[in-house]
Amino acid sequence: MATKNSWNDYQKLVLNELSRLDSNQQKLMIKLDRLSVDIAMLQVKAGVWGALGSLIIVVPAFIAAIMRE
Repeated sequence: MATKNSWNDYQKLVLNELSRLDSNQQKLMIKLDRLSVDIAMLQVKAGVWGALGSLIIVVPAFIAAIMRE
């Protein structure tokens, strides 16, 4: 009878551990989705700032070129 009780205890332990691991995996997937969105937003911001930075250089050069003519 001792082995049956041991198996029941072990079975509960395994099922609880599987449930905990599944919960942790779901939380990680949610965080991963949020990080993907954050990275996409940062990429857009970097593109906008890059465009603005290049405009700061190009516009005065363009104006200077027009004034030379």
